[in-house]
Amino acid sequence: MKLIKTTLPMLAIAGVLAFSSAAHATGFHSCEATDKADWASIDALKKKVADDGFEYRRHKPDGGCYEVYLKYTDGRVAEAYYHPVTLELEVIQRRGDILYEKPKMDSVSQASFDTVMALMGAMGKGDMDSMNKLMADDMVWHNEGDKSMPWIGPWEGKEAILKFLGVFSKNLKTTKWENTDAFAFGDTVAIFGKMDGITTHSGKEIGDFTFALRAKVKNGKVVLWHWFEDSYAVSKAYHAK
Repeated sequence: MKLIKTTLPMLAIAGVLAFSSAAHATGFHSCEATDKADWASIDALKKKVADDGFEYRRHKPDGGCYEVYLKYTDGRVAEAYYHPVTLELEVIQRRGDILYEKPKMDSVSQASFDTVMALMGAMGKGDMDSMNKLMADDMVWHNEGDKSMPWIGPWEGKEAILKFLGVFSKNLKTTKWENTDAFAFGDTVAIFGKMDGITTHSGKEIGDFTFALRAKVKNGKVVLWHWFEDSYAVSKAYHAK
């Protein structure tokens, strides 16, 4: 099984989407093309570096990545390249020597991973055209929770899911979204993270809670979106008075 993780704290302890300017790129490493409007905030970048077990020193955009100058726990300094949207650590190098390089996925796993991440990004931007292209006609969206909340499914078929997403967006305003880990193997992708939001029914904030996603891809389209969240916290905020 090939796994891709977005947090690597043990690496440091052991010591071991489009924006790119040719005039400023070092050429050492490049990230996939992304829209700069989708780039994670600098605060989120600093937190990710700290979560990975490093000391943040400074950063600059380079090769479509966040190039971060960081320090190991033993005092060594190095340069790391983070994906600007997912904040996945891709490479760490020191004076041309590779200290870490993100494991490579096989082509099927990578394609599944890219499809799911693209759909997640399209949802975040409300890009209906892209969502429509990435969703299979018979896609199933499965979520569980308080049935009195209007977005609790399951929802079957692309048409039903697109209608449900409209209901969801009217009832919950997302104020925080952070993917912390992501894995892909074959047609299956798993993503874990933290989020927060406000339920418009009550106007109450939910508070930070964790989420998990299990998705499946077939013929380049998402066929399953199985969503897990702290349904008790969401329900409590929804019904608050």
